[in-house]
Amino acid sequence: MEFDLHTPKVIGDPIHGYIGITELEYDLLQIPTINRLHYVRQTAAAHLVFPGSVTTRFSHIVGALGVGGDIIQTVLNQSLGL
Repeated sequence: MEFDLHTPKVIGDPIHGYIGITELEYDLLQIPTINRLHYVRQTAAAHLVFPGSVTTRFSHIVGALGVGGDIIQTVLNQSLGL
């Protein structure tokens, strides 16, 4: 039996696949300051040379959130001996 974080919401990410997020994480992503990051490009002007490069700071945050959740879940499972 593995410890599982309760993640009722799912966000599709082109790099990490489907990322489950908790209610708290969802609420944090709804903050207007965070939502403004939808319009800030992660790759600056690279999209002018590589049209497929459209990564935003918001999608970067969601990917980092998913990786962080995976790390926390792994640490919890190892510390509980699961």
